[in-house]
Amino acid sequence: MKICNYYVHGGVEKHHNGSFTMYGTVEGITNELVKMTYFDYTLENACKHFKKHLRKKAEEISMFVNQA
Repeated sequence: MKICNYYVHGGVEKHHNGSFTMYGTVEGITNELVKMTYFDYTLENACKHFKKHLRKKAEEISMFVNQA
C-alpha cells in the first residue's frame, strides 16, 4: 500500500504555559491539516511523537485514498 505524502510545516508554536503546538499536512484526496499540542514534553520528544502521529494519520488516510 502506498502511503500518502506527509510533512511538518509552520514551525513550532510555544505557548506561555510551556506547551508546544506542531503543524503538519497529509496529502490525500484533499490536503488535511494535522495539529497537535504537547504538554510536559521537551521539544525533542514532542517532535518525535508528532512525526509518529503524522505518519499514522497518513497511513489511515492512505487506506481511503487507495480505495477510491
